[in-house]
Amino acid sequence: MMDTKLHMKSAMAHSLNMDICCKDVFQFHKRTSGLFKVEFQGTGIIALNAKAYDCFGNGNSKTSFKGVMKHINDIPKQKLMSTLFSKCPFYGVYRGIMIKNNQLVSYSQIKSGLSYF
Repeated sequence: MMDTKLHMKSAMAHSLNMDICCKDVFQFHKRTSGLFKVEFQGTGIIALNAKAYDCFGNGNSKTSFKGVMKHINDIPKQKLMSTLFSKCPFYGVYRGIMIKNNQLVSYSQIKSGLSYF
């Protein structure tokens, strides 16, 4: 398999005439379209939408919640399941820092962090 890859790379390099093409074009054509990589293998997943999911199993987990600060908001599986089945969004706290009247101030706001769609 490795010899085939090396043979394909050398054949592609010769066919693309590296004197004319730049390195970026060569790197672009080297890609294989349609390939996906395995990011996590486990026993289950709770996915509310494309940007909010919790994968679990095999003693470890992977969570991703866009727009929710995970270190402030504790989001156990029960909250995800209740959001999914009750169709009521989960409200979380978001904290930040901004400049107001030439002073550095911190703020916190409650926002809809996880929606069911």
